[in-house]
Amino acid sequence: MQTYFIRHTQKQDIDDDTRERLWKSRKIAVHFPHEKSGRKNTDTTSLNPEDYKVSDRKAIRALLELAANGGYVCAQYHGHYGEVLVGRIEPRTKVELLRGKWGDLHGLKGRTAILKALPLRNAKVVRTVDYPVMFVGQPRQGTLMRWHVIGAAVQNIIEGRKETFSFASLMPAHQEILCSEFLRLPEAAGWRLPTLAHLILPLGRTMKDIDIFGLATDGKRILAQVTFANREKSIWKLKKLNTYANVDCHLIMFCQTDNQEFIGRVHIVPIEKVFDFFRSFETGRKWRQMVAGSPSEGSISP
Repeated sequence: MQTYFIRHTQKQDIDDDTRERLWKSRKIAVHFPHEKSGRKNTDTTSLNPEDYKVSDRKAIRALLELAANGGYVCAQYHGHYGEVLVGRIEPRTKVELLRGKWGDLHGLKGRTAILKALPLRNAKVVRTVDYPVMFVGQPRQGTLMRWHVIGAAVQNIIEGRKETFSFASLMPAHQEILCSEFLRLPEAAGWRLPTLAHLILPLGRTMKDIDIFGLATDGKRILAQVTFANREKSIWKLKKLNTYANVDCHLIMFCQTDNQEFIGRVHIVPIEKVFDFFRSFETGRKWRQMVAGSPSEGSISP
């Protein structure tokens, strides 16, 4: 089954009591009250996506898909900071029309709100501080959507499975953190790598061609790419890095490869060996444990 992510934010415009009722009853819900016809005197009960505005259809379709096929869910609720609700929707679950009250964002406070809701099975409250993976790669926009990048992490929590933590388990953001933190270690010099003194830009996404933009202890810039792909499939990334070959800087590409080498001015580094190196010292092992989401006492509750 697929994994989904849902937000219950203030923008739903339901009152705190209604939102808290969802939390306590272990339900997820969407609140799209108006049809495209423009009728606004009462909330619609329609479950037909075509009855809604284009901007609302994606969430309605996702809800119907989740109800029909089942899936795993990670749910955020306004007012429950530092914790999320995870659970499973069984296949062929009927969408419930749950009645609550509007909030005060649109001047309709107290009016009956009709939410489209689904019950979570095997629901658990998870402290996000113990599962930082829940912060990484969350869909940036939307109310309810599939969450591909999370992999099996949510499923494993719900089903109580413990799987071996491997490099393949790392999300792209954690791969970037891994490599940047490795560059801070004195052992990096033994790999003929510069030592990172400071980041200049946030990791990833800030520059199209660069994942790590930092300042080395020798005063030069570090420009690095981080990829899960092997070297052969990363030639285009290598070409992008080489466009900076006329700049006085360190060029590095972390990728899947057996050995270190230089291609042009770019230092090719085997990323899985960096991951394995983090087993060799205490804080590295702790980092791996926390990224994997190893629970502490009280971090998960029914």
